[in-house]
Amino acid sequence: MYLGIGLVVLSMFFFSLLYAFFKACTPFLSNTQIIFIQSVFSWLLLSPILVRKGPKYLKTHHFWRISLRTVFGLLSMVCITVALKTAALAEVVLLNNTAPLFVPVLIWGLYREKISAYLGLSLLIGFVGVFILLGPSFGTLQPGMIYGVLSGLLSACLLIVTRQIAGEHFMRILFYYYLLWWILTGPFAASTWEAVPTNAWMMLFGAAIVSIAAQFTFTAALRYASSQEVAPFIYTNVIFSALIGWVVWDEVISPVSMIGMGLVILGGISTLILARKKKA
Repeated sequence: MYLGIGLVVLSMFFFSLLYAFFKACTPFLSNTQIIFIQSVFSWLLLSPILVRKGPKYLKTHHFWRISLRTVFGLLSMVCITVALKTAALAEVVLLNNTAPLFVPVLIWGLYREKISAYLGLSLLIGFVGVFILLGPSFGTLQPGMIYGVLSGLLSACLLIVTRQIAGEHFMRILFYYYLLWWILTGPFAASTWEAVPTNAWMMLFGAAIVSIAAQFTFTAALRYASSQEVAPFIYTNVIFSALIGWVVWDEVISPVSMIGMGLVILGGISTLILARKKKA
């Protein structure tokens, strides 16, 4: 169990680095250009491993579900890169992590699956935290925070689709994930293409490496610990992001925002644990 927890914390650190690399590139490049370059690098890094397994390995009966998952993931990442232009790194990461709060609501809307009183309370706590975080934004209409919440909603849609392809091999999903990302963003990136500074190339290559590392370590973590055991540690990426944001961009989280973040984390963790118990 402890190895699984350690791996999920390491995975969250990699995810924090991924978003930090993206934030560092936003002053120089368009959102689609950032995602396009990173996804090409990620796909190229994965391809030799999968090609070695042979063409049969890439065959799938769930291509349309993988494609739908990819679209939700891509739209979520676009929202994240937009949010990172104006909002603090930790706030964007946290708002993206509201996905567990949206999942039960979406499932209720789609399948009318009952929400228990305890789960409802967890969701209420989490959404109150979101409201507190968004509160200052309403007066100034700051788009970053709104896009952060939207990224969480889209990530929730991704999680729902992922449940439907649980039997699909993880590496195969990643191969098509990155492939479709750069195919879909390519035309938009080309239309807004700007000269890429050397340091941006390096950061986006680093983003590709940590993106793959994050996916692999998270998958490995679930081999040594259950989802319920690792759930509370998923939010460690908020801590990592806050530290990175403070050191690199002098970002300081206000006391009010810290209260909102705490409520979102409490609601998210409770929701994840209750959902796992219900499954069991």
